[in-house]
Amino acid sequence: MRLPDDDEVYEVDQTYLGPPGRYIAAMRHKAIFAWLVIAPLVLVLLQRLAIPMTLLTGGLAFIFTLWAAMKVADHTNEEVPVAAAARSLWNELTARRPPRNLHSATGVRLGRAIRPRGGWKRYLRRAHQQKEAARVG
Repeated sequence: MRLPDDDEVYEVDQTYLGPPGRYIAAMRHKAIFAWLVIAPLVLVLLQRLAIPMTLLTGGLAFIFTLWAAMKVADHTNEEVPVAAAARSLWNELTARRPPRNLHSATGVRLGRAIRPRGGWKRYLRRAHQQKEAARVG
């Protein structure tokens, strides 16, 4: 429940003045500052990855930085500052995880599953002959 307040500035700040039925998030100072930090990082990343700066990549980078700044502004407040959220993300990314029992396709397992036609001796002999022919020719 919101308490009544006679302060007109506070009342305007708490009132949505946009089009009816279409909520547009208020531009907050922390979103602007987040964008000012994220945008140069994205530009440096594009430069380091040697991605050419075209209209498409520039537009996509701009949209990504706006999206990232809005996410930062939405998930941070007075109780959760940006530094705490960044530290939490870093801890989440670098935390030790229990080993997963994933099966990977290695050459040993694949070799047991599929045998070359004619057996391994014929396969190795043919490979040796091809190497000699390449060396001579």
